[in-house]
Amino acid sequence: MGLGVDLGISLIFGLIGFLFGILVGGLVLYGGAAVIKHYLLRLLPRFHCGASWDSADALDQAVSHILMTRVGGSYRFYHRLLQEHLAEHEDSDLPVATILGPQDD
Repeated sequence: MGLGVDLGISLIFGLIGFLFGILVGGLVLYGGAAVIKHYLLRLLPRFHCGASWDSADALDQAVSHILMTRVGGSYRFYHRLLQEHLAEHEDSDLPVATILGPQDD
């Protein structure tokens, strides 16, 4: 009798695990990976350096100051030298605002 109960419980947990695996696998195959990457790309800078959750506002501000341009759904620098200059100072203790100078709104 004990073996039959253990076998039944094992089959139930095996079925639950199988269904969970299909659900997670389906999410990853059909767009779930993009959603996970999207939120990871928002969370990592937030916890790593205290960046804003809504980085689009900061990027839109850079567009309004003519430092960047919006191309479709992405952003790019107007000038490659500015991009390279900021990339060189990536590890410095200077905030980006110091490098870019005062900004009037």
